[in-house]
Amino acid sequence: ITDYHFDVILNVFMNVAKEMGVTGETMMDVQVILNRSRADITTGCTVRMELSKKKNAQDGMDQLFQRLGGLDGVMAMVDRLYECVGVDKRVSNFFEGAKTQAIKRSVTDFLIMTLGGPAEYRGRSIEDSHAVIQITDYHFDCYM
Repeated sequence: ITDYHFDVILNVFMNVAKEMGVTGETMMDVQVILNRSRADITTGCTVRMELSKKKNAQDGMDQLFQRLGGLDGVMAMVDRLYECVGVDKRVSNFFEGAKTQAIKRSVTDFLIMTLGGPAEYRGRSIEDSHAVIQITDYHFDCYM
């Protein structure tokens, strides 16, 4: 995890301790102790991120895209995803009719772009798209 994530976890921990009635002096001690472990926890993330940046600079940003089979691989993955989604009663109603092909194209473009391939996604944000049709985190988790 990064320093940002560590700070969020620390903040949540401190809020819970406060709600539990832990005193101020004890909370300060706990915060000091937890912060002592920060470097041990975040260093691995920093090292991996630096190694990843070097590898991307050396080998290109499309490594994962190529490892997944390029355009054909991503398209096959999306086709398989929508085969599964089509039979999942928890989410299949969101993907009925003609709009399914447009959604599949958008998802494919988004994945290709995200994986470093030669596509540019120009659609709405995921949050905006899901808000329009009232997809919840539950539905998203089922989809994934």
